[in-house]
Amino acid sequence: MTRLFPDKILRNVMAKMCGTSDIGRENMLQMLDDYEKKELCHLMYLGFAGFIPEIHDLNIPCPICLVVGENDKTGKVKKYNELWHKNKRIPLYIVKGASHNANVDKPNEVNQIIENFIGNCK
Repeated sequence: MTRLFPDKILRNVMAKMCGTSDIGRENMLQMLDDYEKKELCHLMYLGFAGFIPEIHDLNIPCPICLVVGENDKTGKVKKYNELWHKNKRIPLYIVKGASHNANVDKPNEVNQIIENFIGNCK
């Protein structure tokens, strides 16, 4: 399906989906710039194909926290984070006003979440 979109439109849509800020969108466009359209479409296919088996139980033996942008609409990322939080009682931090690349949209908030998490693990 992604091959049907003109290259520039596809990249702009991806950037808008992954970033709410101008900096976040520009950062995504820069990351996408290294790929030809055919390669980009293939990478998107692989990314979505990874979700086909759907969510399954994982045993992660170290402390974890989940960070997701409030406006993340990339695949099922936000839904999966919410389910992990609910079912496994893993701390979930929702970054207001951020999208998929929350660390670029709101770097100070994400850094503070990470610093607090690491500080609580000691």
